[in-house]
Amino acid sequence: MKFRLAFAASLLLFAGSAWPAQRQKQAFVQIESDANSELCVAASKAVASLREGATERLIKRFGDPATRVDGDLKVDGLLFHALQTKQFTTVDDAAVQRTPMVSFYHLDLDNDGSIEMIMLASGGRGPAGEGDTLSMLEHDLVSAPQPVRNEEFVKVALEIGGRTHTFYGKDLQFDPAYFMYPFSFREKNYLLIEGNRAIGDRKHLVVQLVAGGEIRSLCYF
Repeated sequence: MKFRLAFAASLLLFAGSAWPAQRQKQAFVQIESDANSELCVAASKAVASLREGATERLIKRFGDPATRVDGDLKVDGLLFHALQTKQFTTVDDAAVQRTPMVSFYHLDLDNDGSIEMIMLASGGRGPAGEGDTLSMLEHDLVSAPQPVRNEEFVKVALEIGGRTHTFYGKDLQFDPAYFMYPFSFREKNYLLIEGNRAIGDRKHLVVQLVAGGEIRSLCYF
């Protein structure tokens, strides 16, 4: 990972213990879109395919560990990365060990050539839901020797979610709570962001994480 923000993630409850951390600054990302680009055309088509006959958010098709297909899912030229789960053995300062199940993505989200472990927390469904939060850890713990120190799971290089990133346009503001799905297209990784409105009025963004932890909006539909 080529960048590390000075602001760690906000409080994260893990394995029954909480560690205080400084809140990451709120970022405001202007919505931009090239509707005719190859990426935006493909993304819009893929979402339409996934939406066909669906009455719930897209995670029911490929994101939920209990219902998703086994492995990555390719739709209309987009490859959506599977959400993984793994049981870790953790240890705290009192030498107490726990075995939590952790949900995460394991990919090079910022396209810098290094694989990151990105934890997923989902804050609920519906208009009152808080949406998803992605926490990119400072260290990839997938192959780390067990047990892993508890604090390694709250050493966060970058947090992405409604508490840290607001998307806005000249005459619009994207939903304050949203859901995120990493995918690859033409050998680069992106995030599909799904709004939290009713299905008939739900909007989507495609964004890219670039050097320095900046998020760039590419598509809106």
